[in-house]
Amino acid sequence: MFDCSLASTCGFAAAVLIEHGLTGHAVSVRQCTQPASQWRVGGVPIIALVQSHPKVGFKTTDLVVRSEPLSLTSVQFQTLKAKQHVWKWNDSYVNPGPIQFYHDKNEDRDIAKTLHLMYDRTDDLTEEIRGLCNSIQNDTLFTEHKHLLLAALSSLKSAKLVMNSLSQSMGEF
Repeated sequence: MFDCSLASTCGFAAAVLIEHGLTGHAVSVRQCTQPASQWRVGGVPIIALVQSHPKVGFKTTDLVVRSEPLSLTSVQFQTLKAKQHVWKWNDSYVNPGPIQFYHDKNEDRDIAKTLHLMYDRTDDLTEEIRGLCNSIQNDTLFTEHKHLLLAALSSLKSAKLVMNSLSQSMGEF
């Protein structure tokens, strides 16, 4: 069900992008581990996904999509490694059978365990950041203390500069 929901969402979002003249964009879906009604869907310019970083077999001027290296210390790899021994001796294969897609909100969706391992913590952190921003916004709505507003603004600007700097140094867009 998850794959059907994701494919349907991506197809619809691609049609909306085209309808609004946003060609050259790729569909982006965030917070996939949440219910589909809470997914954040958008478009990313394809040029933002490429870089002129030299890759084996390409000229230095060629634009290539950045590779995602496999981290042997990642939670996903460590989970796979921990289960390998069990999989040698036990058959864990599951055949879901034919899947019908009915757009039923009550229908259970199986989300790949890898997505949970990759994004559950990120979703929690995103929600915590959103909550803090909302709290700061509420606290500063009717304040008469300009120094508190300046302190909040300065801290947020500093955090944004650090995030931009880290994103650029890691090659993220």
